[in-house]
Amino acid sequence: MNSRISMFLLGATLALGFTVASYLLSNAIKSMRQDTGIKVKGYAEVQVKADTATWKINISSRDPDVKLAYSKVESDRNTVLAKLAELNIMGSETKIGSASIFEEKEVDEKGNKKNKIEFYKVSQEISVETNKVDQVYNIQKEVSGLIKIGIDVDSKMPSFTYSKIEEAKLELLGKASQNAYDRALIIISKTGGKIGALKSATQGVFQIVPKNSTDVSDYGSYDVTTIEKTVKAVVTLDFEVAK
Repeated sequence: MNSRISMFLLGATLALGFTVASYLLSNAIKSMRQDTGIKVKGYAEVQVKADTATWKINISSRDPDVKLAYSKVESDRNTVLAKLAELNIMGSETKIGSASIFEEKEVDEKGNKKNKIEFYKVSQEISVETNKVDQVYNIQKEVSGLIKIGIDVDSKMPSFTYSKIEEAKLELLGKASQNAYDRALIIISKTGGKIGALKSATQGVFQIVPKNSTDVSDYGSYDVTTIEKTVKAVVTLDFEVAK
């Protein structure tokens, strides 16, 4: 009797072992199939031209009399606005900021400031925003030239932006995704497999750089110094591979 029971238990143990082994093997194969995939990067770029130029013009004057300093800035501001109008920059394209007044105190022979005010410095800023991007460089030079007639004018470097950048980004994402899919097709075709379901998709940062530039940044970039720009996008797609 004991012999029969022992044989029965041995057989049951072996059967259970084979069942467990088969289950584990099946799961391993299934896991391998699930883990089998291909991850590819897709790239796309488009050339755009800035359609908006913005820049700031600062006018200032110094005088012991604050009223005279302000009057000089007011007169110079009107001269600058007239020059802008002459260069086809209309009033609707300009904004005038409020005047700022700073006290400049006298200093002693050691460079320490005294309590007595030596000069008042009055400053006022004109902001320009226009779609005349191609003319801005020449306009800026003309305005800067007003310093020759005694106007203390500081014309900052203009910024050039593209107003439809979000539309360009959406277009690029589609092109970059198609590029990634095409790359995956080429790679898989060499192995005899087929592209399966998309497991994940990751968007990289956008690079907006001067035309023909190869500069990149891990945090993305947005060039505002040039009119002609290149917008670049990268996406990463992870596909399952089917046999």
